Amino acid sequence: MLYSIVKEHLAAFLRFAAEHYAAPLPKYVARAFHDFLRCGLLEFGFLRVHCESCRKDRLVAFSCRQRGVCPSCAARVMCNTAAHLTDRVLPNVPIRQWVLAGGVPIVSAVAVTPRA
Repeated sequence: MLYSIVKEHLAAFLRFAAEHYAAPLPKYVARAFHDFLRCGLLEFGFLRVHCESCRKDRLVAFSCRQRGVCPSCAARVMCNTAAHLTDRVLPNVPIRQWVLAGGVPIVSAVAVTPRA
C-alpha cells in the first residue's frame, strides 16, 4: 500500500514542495523516495546465488538501504543493530532498563538546559 501511494503521488509532492516550501527539500529526501521505489525489484539489479546442497539458483534483488522511507530496510537495519548490540557490545549479564517519562515541559526544559 505504501509503495503504491508513494509511486502515485511522489512527483506531485516533489513539485508542490519545490513551489511552496521556503527552502527546497534536501536532495537526499528525493533520492530516498526514488530508491524506495526501486527497492527489491529485479529489474533494477540483482545477484544470482547458488546453493550447493540443493543445486538451485535464486535471484536476490538489491535493496535501497533507506531507513527513513522503506519499512523493510528499516526493519533489517533495526534487527542488525539489535543483534550487534547483544552479541558484541553489551556484556552477558542481567540488564535492567529504566525509562523516565516526563511531560513535554520537563523534557523541553532538560533539552534546552546547558550542562554544568
